[in-house]
Amino acid sequence: DDIMDQADTRRGQSTVHKKWDVNTAILAGDAMCMLAYKYISKCESRVLPLVMDSFHKAAEQVCEGQQLDMDYEKQLFITEDDYTDMISCKTGALIACSMEVGGLCAETSPRSVNNLFNAGMALGRAFQIQDDYLDVYGDPNVFGKSAGTDINNNKKTWLLTYALRNATGENLAELNRLLSHKEVPDRVEQVVFLYNKLGAGQAARERIAFYLESALNSLDNLVIRAERSTVLQEFLKSLIDRNR
Repeated sequence: DDIMDQADTRRGQSTVHKKWDVNTAILAGDAMCMLAYKYISKCESRVLPLVMDSFHKAAEQVCEGQQLDMDYEKQLFITEDDYTDMISCKTGALIACSMEVGGLCAETSPRSVNNLFNAGMALGRAFQIQDDYLDVYGDPNVFGKSAGTDINNNKKTWLLTYALRNATGENLAELNRLLSHKEVPDRVEQVVFLYNKLGAGQAARERIAFYLESALNSLDNLVIRAERSTVLQEFLKSLIDRNR
């Protein structure tokens, strides 16, 4: 992802290809993939096929989501459903798989496994929209990359899809002009001005809260001890209540 996005930093740290080089980053990714299989192979034999199936499905979806992300950079407009499909694959599937595998390894009930998956999917969507929000409204020194990087790269974020859906007349014409001409001076600032005018930031915060509540509701349906449920709930909240 960092190589494809040509990102120099991630969460305030230099990316692997920037700190070393692209070849090292590719090899590091391959090595970590092999380590993942090494650890998965240590699962109990009775749950291993289910864990592998979950892992493979998530890996396929993450690749699909990344491809959609790149494809959408070349499109002027995408629908909210298009965006939701993309983040459900790119981010939702990863966290959903992580939580589902925990349930499978604990050999909990199929219903609880499904609730864990649903919680992870909702959390993944909230996490990605939070990333979109922080790219515009976060502190660059804390978030770890320049403000408006997604705008410069024509990324179809939740903020942009909201603005395109709600802008009319002169606002819509101006937004389309800015999206079509990357060379416009102060382009990022002008796009952010339109976001503020249309209430995109507040709408994003409300959508994040919606998905977080959905994730917490799924956890409420788990049949586990209260103290364990609390740990999970606090973990979910910590992934959203962040500034980087």
